[in-house]
Amino acid sequence: DRRMTDESGRWCAAGEAAAHYQISPRTLRDRRAAGTVRARRHPEFGHQWQYWCPAASDPVDAPREDGDAGETEAASLHLAADDEVRTTGEEVHRDGYVYVGGSDTYVIHCPPAGGQLVRPGAWVRSLWRAYTAGGMTIAEVCREYEIDRATFESTRRSLALTHSSAPWTDEEIAGSSVDALTADALRSKEREALVKAERADWRRTRQDAQRWRMLREALREAVEELDIPAPDIRPQPVDRGAWDVLIGTTDLHVGKRTAGQDHTLASQVAGLRDLLHRVPDDVIGTWGTAPARWIVVIGSDGMHSDTYGQTTTSGTPQGAQSVGSTGQALAAYIGLMAGLIDLLAESAPVLAVHVPGNHDRILGHAAALALSQRYRDEDRVTVDDDGRILYGTMYGKVRILR
Repeated sequence: DRRMTDESGRWCAAGEAAAHYQISPRTLRDRRAAGTVRARRHPEFGHQWQYWCPAASDPVDAPREDGDAGETEAASLHLAADDEVRTTGEEVHRDGYVYVGGSDTYVIHCPPAGGQLVRPGAWVRSLWRAYTAGGMTIAEVCREYEIDRATFESTRRSLALTHSSAPWTDEEIAGSSVDALTADALRSKEREALVKAERADWRRTRQDAQRWRMLREALREAVEELDIPAPDIRPQPVDRGAWDVLIGTTDLHVGKRTAGQDHTLASQVAGLRDLLHRVPDDVIGTWGTAPARWIVVIGSDGMHSDTYGQTTTSGTPQGAQSVGSTGQALAAYIGLMAGLIDLLAESAPVLAVHVPGNHDRILGHAAALALSQRYRDEDRVTVDDDGRILYGTMYGKVRILR
């Protein structure tokens, strides 16, 4: 190859040689290994390579290989519009790298990258700012600039880069004015503030996602444990009055341990079931007739906890007072209310109304939705599962708010 033997030329760093032949640095290294390009160790920096660039060669006619264009394009990523540096066309040799001013290229000593990492000056300056003034962690820098951690650590050592370094390379400082550096420092502070804001927003998003996963797991567990048969309501021939009966099914706190007692969730629910199932006989026995309608409240602290971690809706811990899991309590509560509604519907129509509570705003609504599906084809039962926090209804001429 005439271009490799013509003595009218000079020794160049890898970045300048790759630009001279219009091939990627990787292809240049491959040709050096194959012996098709003239190369030598740097006389002063033995870990660096130099390549012979004949003056008479025509870079347009230099042979290219598949992937050159893609690698050159990839090496130009992360260019910043305000990244400008004055160059003299001369090489600047430092302990860990060589800066080629003519092509604005850094040739960095980096064993994990095969000995050298060749990158455009804009890429190095952008990475430098991100690490020193951008507030980015090492993991974030590696993701943003598409390098592995070992390559970054080696590059950081070669550039003598630390978090406390100035946000400019030595070459930028040498080629810029004080006013330009001051203006850039202000932009760096803006970028750092944005990065911190995005990181805080991401933490909140991750926390919200975790809470939703916990709630979803609780609902799935509850649904899997549900064993409620289809309603089998057999209306009884009883007289009905012209009045309604509102049953006090609020504040049952299913899943809460009774103070001073050591009982299970099953025994608590059994006691509540016996109490609620006395309602029809007590009312009919007292008034002589069944009401025109039974009104049952769903929710309103019917459950003691509202999350998989056994807290209230707002996050107040309830685990020390709880028996069973949240999912078990939800299944027991739905079964308890379904049994009561079935029993009441035998003597009169039933209106079940969801009322949010501070302990069970979410799962109380879930219970109402489950009961709504259970009675969707039953004419004698109506479930109001609207879920509104403030709700008004008319009872005769009286407006009742909840």
